[in-house]
Amino acid sequence: MINISYARELLKRLQYKDWRFLILEDPFCLQIDLVNGWKSRKWILSIHMTPSELVQTALKAVLTAEEHEAREAFTLDGVACFSPHFDVFKLAVFARAKNIRDLRD
Repeated sequence: MINISYARELLKRLQYKDWRFLILEDPFCLQIDLVNGWKSRKWILSIHMTPSELVQTALKAVLTAEEHEAREAFTLDGVACFSPHFDVFKLAVFARAKNIRDLRD
């Protein structure tokens, strides 16, 4: 079983860029502080997870945060067309529209 203090100590041993790994108590979760005023999404943890699962979750959090940053920076004609900030309900309306698909003949 992993408790909050053990999780914090384990995450202190990890390093990626200048990002900090945070353990929040309620709910028990992991979050990355990118030290630029931005924090990642929260990753729910279990007291039943193994130390390896916690470290792997930290890696997944890093990979997801990097993908988020890439989607913000990747543009087509100056527009972040794969932005992670689009409203999913508006995307669903867009996806239902006709003639929006780039299909082969």
